[in-house]
Amino acid sequence: MYAGEACSAVIERTIPAREPLGRCPLYSNGILERTTGRTAMTTRTILPTKDPLSGFWAASERNGYQVQSVWAMASDALAMIFALTPIEVRDFLDSHAGRLLADDIGFIEGGPTDTAAIEILIKARLGHLGWRRFYDQAIAEIRAQAHARKEPRSKHSNAYSKPMRPAPRTPGD
Repeated sequence: MYAGEACSAVIERTIPAREPLGRCPLYSNGILERTTGRTAMTTRTILPTKDPLSGFWAASERNGYQVQSVWAMASDALAMIFALTPIEVRDFLDSHAGRLLADDIGFIEGGPTDTAAIEILIKARLGHLGWRRFYDQAIAEIRAQAHARKEPRSKHSNAYSKPMRPAPRTPGD
């Protein structure tokens, strides 16, 4: 099966709702969460890869994982830990950082069996300053790219120009 066919549609997964436990500076959203026993559920949209020949998808295929299921589990884990949008999750997984995450998943004892196992791995990595900086930098770059795509520029502006203001009026004009 060709990788593009395997993940060609948007997947929507229903996951248990999370309830805040308190503030924690370790995670980007600053909130520790736990799954509640309630029936409330959250639907998370998981977008397909843009490039099946690189990033998380290619590395997962090379490592022998069931790519679609690992993609979905990693998407859930990243969205929950870092409060990423579906587009940000997809861009992260399609990046160099996604390839490194797919290779890192090999350290999970018994392999990537569920979202919780991937979450535990990522949270353990976040406890190390180097990994924390790596994730923060990758996410900041993805968010900056998304912001650049949203913000149209006029033909007279560049990254260093200031918004134009009307010239001050002199008395008697």
